[in-house]
Amino acid sequence: MEQIHFEDDREREIFARAALGQQVRDFLETPVGRYLHGRCRNEIEQCEVDALEALTATDLPLIGRFLGRRKMRKIVQRAEIAKNFMRYLADAITDGEQAEKELDV
Repeated sequence: MEQIHFEDDREREIFARAALGQQVRDFLETPVGRYLHGRCRNEIEQCEVDALEALTATDLPLIGRFLGRRKMRKIVQRAEIAKNFMRYLADAITDGEQAEKELDV
């Protein structure tokens, strides 16, 4: 493997960001990456369905409203976990693309 010479630590850091972005793109093309991405999309869609069902519970008397809000918070939390995972991957790709542009300059 060829040893890469960097002019300074900044260039090393930019190269590492670009490499990470490429690794994330490569990961998303693997069976595991596609599976996890699909699971996140499915989880978000299921949370939307669950949220609609929880909203009907808020039409009930006071106890139903309380339980509906509690259930809604849990649903929102589940969706946020999936969204954050996908956002972290997207951020790494975007940051890597920006780093590649910086290296090209």
